[in-house]
Amino acid sequence: MKLKNRYYLLRYALLLIPLFSPVFSTGSVVKHPPLPPQNPTAIAPRQAVGTTDSLQRIKFLLQQNEEKEALQLALNLLKKASLKKDSVLIETSSFLIGQIFSKSKNYEKSLEYYKKSYSLAKKNSKPKYLLNLEIIIGTIYSKIKQPDSATIYYQKVINNTISSPEIELIRSRAYSNLSGLQILKGDLLHAQLNALNALEIQEKYNNALSTAMALNNLASVYLEQKRFADAKRVYFEALELIKNIDNESSLSLKEAIYDNLSWVLFQLKDYRTYIYQEKSFRIRDSLRNEELSGILATIEGRYNAENIKKKEQLKTAEEKREKEHAQNINNILIVISLSLLIGGWLIYRYLKLRQKNLTLELKQQQLIQQNNLEQLQNEAREKILNATLDGKESERKMIAETLHHSVSSLLSSAGLHLQASKMLLKKDYPDEIDKAQKIVNEAADKIRNLSHSLVSSVLLKFGLSFAIQDLCDKYSNSTLNFHCDCINLTRYAQGFELKINSIIDELLNNIIKHSMASNAEIKMKEKNGNLEITILDDGKGFNPSQNYKVDGLGLRQIETRINKMQGVFKINSSSKEGTSIFISVPIEQRREPLLLH
Repeated sequence: MKLKNRYYLLRYALLLIPLFSPVFSTGSVVKHPPLPPQNPTAIAPRQAVGTTDSLQRIKFLLQQNEEKEALQLALNLLKKASLKKDSVLIETSSFLIGQIFSKSKNYEKSLEYYKKSYSLAKKNSKPKYLLNLEIIIGTIYSKIKQPDSATIYYQKVINNTISSPEIELIRSRAYSNLSGLQILKGDLLHAQLNALNALEIQEKYNNALSTAMALNNLASVYLEQKRFADAKRVYFEALELIKNIDNESSLSLKEAIYDNLSWVLFQLKDYRTYIYQEKSFRIRDSLRNEELSGILATIEGRYNAENIKKKEQLKTAEEKREKEHAQNINNILIVISLSLLIGGWLIYRYLKLRQKNLTLELKQQQLIQQNNLEQLQNEAREKILNATLDGKESERKMIAETLHHSVSSLLSSAGLHLQASKMLLKKDYPDEIDKAQKIVNEAADKIRNLSHSLVSSVLLKFGLSFAIQDLCDKYSNSTLNFHCDCINLTRYAQGFELKINSIIDELLNNIIKHSMASNAEIKMKEKNGNLEITILDDGKGFNPSQNYKVDGLGLRQIETRINKMQGVFKINSSSKEGTSIFISVPIEQRREPLLLH
């Protein structure tokens, strides 16, 4: 019993109450079903009485995002605990391993160790710890698309009869998560009841952020039921609760509510829809910039650490070789001094052979180092090229969205005010109002054209298949006809659609500039989770092994981009049969709307 008491404080410090924020997002004006809850994360264990050096080290490594070393240390700790048959330490180390795998998004392994910890916790743990662990396991099941198993664990939390403020708050999260799963199944009645149960508990303890999240869930149910007026009212209630909270969680929640609210206002034909959509875009851009800065800093730090480590290894190996070489020479000199008259000729032959071997080894090492350096240079060039292309696309999209959603909306509003002025003044309005209205309309047209030239509005509104058809219509003329054949295509992730549209646009421009073709065809279809694209033309063709590698800067960029997307890029071309290009890339599904928990 003393040993168990020794680890109780540590065990309860391992759990972080999961705070989920799935968003019922509608994109622009198209409504989608919600996603299941996101995976929870748990705080690394805080130091408590009796905490070993190994546990302190694991905590530090988790804080430093060193999951690999933390996992190795935790596995060793679990092995020692198993040999000692220390059930409490087995439970603690199993939970840590589950936490590490969850942080690395290896949810199958994470679930294995969480359930091992859970089986031990049922025997000797307090209710709060046990219920928190059931919440985590249920959310992991949701993450790996097993909603029935997730429902079982959420129901265990709900059916618990113990009553205390802490346990009631845990039960509210179970209600909220269960509501999300029921919306996925179309069970809106029970989803609404569970959302209201979660809200009732959250409001009792006056937690503004949690209450706002519960309100957002309830509004999402109303949105599914097309009760737009009720959804609007609840969204505004949620915004009022968190208007003075500016942490990261509240910003993410505000961004989601603004996005959802713009869709509801659109359905209610309320002009403020664009105001809240713009607020959502601003928060989303700020969060994206912070995330991108963190990612770049992490990549740079790891890259520099790896380079320093490699240089130290090379230096150590060189010093070791020099030391061994000097030692060998000393040994040879000792042998020569002892057997100068007898082994002179043998020693001479040995030295010659040794020198030859060292020369060969040195050349081999130089060749290996040169190959490694070339590989690093190629990888660096490819990363720079991909980063350049990503930055270009992101910047063009940001400018286009700003022009379309901000400037264009302002010009449209100005035009409406001028029109209203004409109606109020009737026939007595001055000619300057007509001139001003023409100028505003002309500016709106130019802004719209500029936005379309940066990012296709057809692509953003209607999807990839319509955007490619629009390219074919735009590029076709009396000497070259483009035909598009898109089979059962749906909407995909916006970034994915932008990349594919950019690739096809570049290939069509190559056909126009170089092929001298009369006809060209673009075929797109989904197959086994991939988007397959075939582009054919009846032009003069080219030699892919020469032109593609020497002059095809655009083709090299396309190949680099497709390699980054883990796709396939093939070119077949001849002077008699024209050119055929085949592309297959894994589909990135459009980000479905999430429910907040």
